[in-house]
Amino acid sequence: MHRGLASFRSTALGVRRPSPSVPLLRPESPANFVGFGCPVLSPVAGTVAASHDTERDHLSYRGVPSIGYSLTQARRVRSAWLALAGNHVMIRCVGGVVALCHLQHLSSRVRAGQHIEIGDEIGRCGNSGNSTEPHLHVQATDRVDIDDAVAARIAFRGVLPSNGSIISGGTLE
Repeated sequence: MHRGLASFRSTALGVRRPSPSVPLLRPESPANFVGFGCPVLSPVAGTVAASHDTERDHLSYRGVPSIGYSLTQARRVRSAWLALAGNHVMIRCVGGVVALCHLQHLSSRVRAGQHIEIGDEIGRCGNSGNSTEPHLHVQATDRVDIDDAVAARIAFRGVLPSNGSIISGGTLE
């Protein structure tokens, strides 16, 4: 049994593990989050347009520490796509390009030019780039070049999941 503050937070891949400490006063290890290190499966079939996994995962920032982290936002935006996306895979598919971002350091299982199918493991959930806690950022655009890209509609089996939803085995939980 944990003593003290035990908080839970929904993530893209699960629920945060209970923490006996007060995580709102200092940064936490991304390993405290259930989603960290979980396999990320491709939501689309297509060809890998880009794969990057050399950025280190950083601490997670919630509560008071998130204020200091937010002050570094402008620097990341000026640094462009890589500083925002962190470790990522971009998949060229029917209808455009899907980017899966904030992957774990050195976890990419795919390389540019590789053909992948729905459900193939592309990497693991991490906390790289512009991320305050481990989660998977899914973004659809009309092209690979983010500077000129236009957002594209995206749905999973015809449904747009809400924040905190988990897509597992093709069903929305």
